[in-house]
Amino acid sequence: MRHTAEAAPLTTAIAFVLDETGSMEVWRGAAIAGFNQWLAEQLLAGDEACTLTLVKFSERPGRPLCRLVHEGVPLAAVPPLTRETYRPNGGTPLLDTLGRTIMWMDRQQPQADRTLVVILTDGEENASQEFTAPQIRDLIRSHEATGTWTFVYLAANQDAWAVSERLGIPDGNTSSFSVREMGVAFRRASAATARFRQCRGKTSADFWAEDAES
Repeated sequence: MRHTAEAAPLTTAIAFVLDETGSMEVWRGAAIAGFNQWLAEQLLAGDEACTLTLVKFSERPGRPLCRLVHEGVPLAAVPPLTRETYRPNGGTPLLDTLGRTIMWMDRQQPQADRTLVVILTDGEENASQEFTAPQIRDLIRSHEATGTWTFVYLAANQDAWAVSERLGIPDGNTSSFSVREMGVAFRRASAATARFRQCRGKTSADFWAEDAES
């Protein structure tokens, strides 16, 4: 009898870009619970072939606009968020955060088979100092063109498709929700992330499709 060896699972590097600006204060508890649920469900899906980079962003005196909390660590090494570690305040340096996140993911070695960047925000850009929208769009499109990068944009209380178009993110990887639906948004993101990790494709332009197979 001939035995066929199963293909090794694709390695996945996830960057979760989480808004920590002042407007998130009202939804602080929901954001903490939602991220923690997302993390727990990804752990249930397995962490042997997946790493997580967590980036938080906000504009506030005396602190970097975007903060690299964890860089390329196993899922199990990431502690849940608490009210002490997630403290919304300040403006929205979204462009600088995306530029920095891409740079941080580029420098990780060895490079994963695929890279997923999940962006969750409830506000539009208003505080960046380093990157412009055209620069970020070029960066996103050039990385997507490698065939191994996927960018996902979740936006609360805004025209997510208009913003994602300016950033160069495909419509199928964009989702808009009311901030009152924060928990639902995280649950949907968790399910889609797990599907993405289980599929054999290296990229996706239809991240939210329940039967997505890249």
